[in-house]
Amino acid sequence: MIGMTNSNIDALTFDRQKINLLLDKNSKDYTNAYDKLTDLEDEVKVKNAELYLSYKTDAVKRSADEIKALITTNPDMRKLTKELNEYKKTHLKTKTNWDKLKTKIMLLQSELKQNLEFNSMSEG
Repeated sequence: MIGMTNSNIDALTFDRQKINLLLDKNSKDYTNAYDKLTDLEDEVKVKNAELYLSYKTDAVKRSADEIKALITTNPDMRKLTKELNEYKKTHLKTKTNWDKLKTKIMLLQSELKQNLEFNSMSEG
């Protein structure tokens, strides 16, 4: 599964390398998921155009709605559409993981700042 392996980060015991590895992994997962999604979207558009032209130019006269229905029910198009939906889900999961990690890091930064301010007040 794409996502964070362990993102429990404590402001007092954080490990910069761990945070950087999490950021790198999640950034790559998110970017890869987006790349795959856009590639498949392009593939679906091409297949749609190919099917449209084949149905539009064959000997049978069809309405636009009939052509649309034939494209939608075409086995190759159904397979591509199903695959596209899976890629959309994967992309959404990686985006969610990326956003969660960014939020955790922002909270960590805030907590660190509060700890530093508290420590400086305690020493002063």
